[in-house]
Amino acid sequence: MLPNGIRIVTEEIPYVRSVSCGVWIDVGSRNETEQNNGISHFLEHMVFKGTRRFTSQQIARSLESVGGYLNAFTTKEHTCYYARILDDHVDKAVDVLSDLVQYPVFRKKEIEKERGVILEELKNLEDDPDDLIHDYLDLSVYRKHPLGFPIIGRENNIRKFSEDDLVEYTDVHYTPGRVVVAAAGNLKHENLVALVEKYFRLKKTKSRSTSSRLQSPKRVHSRREVFEKSINQAHVCMGTLGYGVKSHVRYPLLVLNSLLGEGMSSRLFQNIREKYGFAYSVYSFANMMSDTGNFGVYIGTDLNNIETSIELIRRELEKLKTKPISASELKRTKAQLRGTMMLGLESMSNRMMRLGSGELYFREYFSLDEVVKNIDGVDEEDVYEIANKLLRLEKNENRISLVPGGALTLKQHGHIVLIETNAGAGSGFDDESYRKAGAQIVKTPQEVYAQADMIMKVKEPLPSEYSLIRRGQIVFTYFHFASSRELTEAMLKSRCVAIAYETVQRADGSLPLLIPMSEVAGRMAPQEGAKYLEKTMGGRGVLLGGVPGTEPADVAVIGGGIVGTNAAKIAAGFGAKVTILDNNLYRLRYLDDVMPKNVVTMMSNHYNILKAIRKADMVIGAVLIPGARAPHLVTKEMLKEMKHGSVIIDVSVDQGGCVETCKPTTHEDPTYVIDGVVHYCVANMPGAVPFTSTVALTNATLAYAIEIADKGVAQALMTNSEIRLGLNMIDSKITHKGVADAFGMKFEMVDNFN
Repeated sequence: MLPNGIRIVTEEIPYVRSVSCGVWIDVGSRNETEQNNGISHFLEHMVFKGTRRFTSQQIARSLESVGGYLNAFTTKEHTCYYARILDDHVDKAVDVLSDLVQYPVFRKKEIEKERGVILEELKNLEDDPDDLIHDYLDLSVYRKHPLGFPIIGRENNIRKFSEDDLVEYTDVHYTPGRVVVAAAGNLKHENLVALVEKYFRLKKTKSRSTSSRLQSPKRVHSRREVFEKSINQAHVCMGTLGYGVKSHVRYPLLVLNSLLGEGMSSRLFQNIREKYGFAYSVYSFANMMSDTGNFGVYIGTDLNNIETSIELIRRELEKLKTKPISASELKRTKAQLRGTMMLGLESMSNRMMRLGSGELYFREYFSLDEVVKNIDGVDEEDVYEIANKLLRLEKNENRISLVPGGALTLKQHGHIVLIETNAGAGSGFDDESYRKAGAQIVKTPQEVYAQADMIMKVKEPLPSEYSLIRRGQIVFTYFHFASSRELTEAMLKSRCVAIAYETVQRADGSLPLLIPMSEVAGRMAPQEGAKYLEKTMGGRGVLLGGVPGTEPADVAVIGGGIVGTNAAKIAAGFGAKVTILDNNLYRLRYLDDVMPKNVVTMMSNHYNILKAIRKADMVIGAVLIPGARAPHLVTKEMLKEMKHGSVIIDVSVDQGGCVETCKPTTHEDPTYVIDGVVHYCVANMPGAVPFTSTVALTNATLAYAIEIADKGVAQALMTNSEIRLGLNMIDSKITHKGVADAFGMKFEMVDNFN
């Protein structure tokens, strides 16, 4: 380090004839504000337009005249000016680079010309969607933090930068304490130090800048954002907040990224491009900065394949979370990562980049041997752990099927209870509370499936769990088979015993295990709908209950069962005008008797549904046919009759939805808009209130679980008609007519359950 604070790092490679030399400034778009976003990049352009000693033409010819190359780039955290030259011309390269950094001249005429150039560069970026989509992702991940700003800046800023702005920004940020000179190739360290001392005259100053890097971006709630462009291909980025270069998970993350999406052998390439042919380009990325970063996946695909591609990517990410990498695949991936890194260092420019960025980030040098050692030290558990820390793809399913008290009761009945680690954390129950109840904590789903005779879940098995389920294993959960052929076929193939919460039925026709979640979902529906009626959320801007002197919102509830009754009750409590439709006249009489005066009942038919939704600000779909797919009572054509900005909450989405335009969404990405109508179709609404939902569900399911565990599944099915009605599949036979009818499959009555 020189007395003025400039740091110099070199790597001597005596067997080459070239040198790559770079001057790094510790400033980038992260140091900007909304008002001056883009100035780091603008300044990087302007220094080539002339200095005190050189004209722009002289700068252009200075190194090219001796076969060299001069360029620069700006990142979110750094700016770098670099040259590639023969070892005979290092003196000339340092001379020119030093002049660019220290003595740029910002002439008004040149500023105007370069402004036009940068605006053209911006247009080029706008026309390059596979690059632009990454800027959109950064904006979504980092939001208002400066890391979310585009490096090139925004058009309104680019149009107003002046000479004074550039001079002030240079004075503040281009100070010696922020400068690193890095070089790699055939040169001696002491010779470069002498050249820097000769040409760099920057005086040691106190920087007036306080870096925004002191404030790290916060994790934001996920959402889905669509940017429409008139192009033939869809470009999709899925990403999340990641980790910084100094994080202890840096090397496991590099291995994970290489395994997932780097190269032709990666999982994404093989399972999406090669297997399905959905994409020319699909890859993952792990961007690491000083204290944070982002991780994600990119795919370019046909417009018709967007949803399928996203689902295929999700499956690959879920596999990383639920199935540890094999020793052989880990070995291959680490070898690939090592090889890629070493081959990259054949380039002097890459070596210089590694030196410069490493000095700015770490203020120390890590040898290649140290890096390789760290890569080799990554094991299967490290990759599995970072995947679970980084990837949150459970669609905000925070419920668990058993509270600690339920585990204790099963233990007292003589049964062994296995709980996956942290499974109850989302509902407020930690591992220690289960241990105290006598449960055993295991690390992975694989261990649970391998050891357990009966699996209790809240939602249907994930695709990554299909292969874990074995013949004769009891799976007791919400299945909703009629909405998924894939799930149905997978469970048939497993030959498991599938007992569905939603079809366990009492003699009076009630569904005791569906009731608790129906109550929760029904009560949540108006609450969620009220939020999305707000103008800022895409709605009409209507308050559900209104205020004195204004009309309250109009709510139509289709279905008068548990969901519909609870939805109508809450909407009415808000003060809305509620219409509840059902095709059972006796049910309507009951509802008319018990509901408040601001609820009216109506027979459910096409005419009345259309009449109700035309005037509705909010439509709540609450249709249930046990075990079967919900009928489409609101068609796509009917949607055009609804008010612009109205909201649909389709609670029956987990059974296919009673609205034709409904498709399952998640809490991370809950809504989409068709024909001006906001659709909220979250398939696990109660997952948003996991404590309430978990306790309510366990209260209902525990007695059945104990009976199955105590008697054995065969005896329980023979002696308890309610459980028998819950049986949907056994030994590759579909035993529920609604499921069989949904897919035109064979329905079989089963009497012998052994």
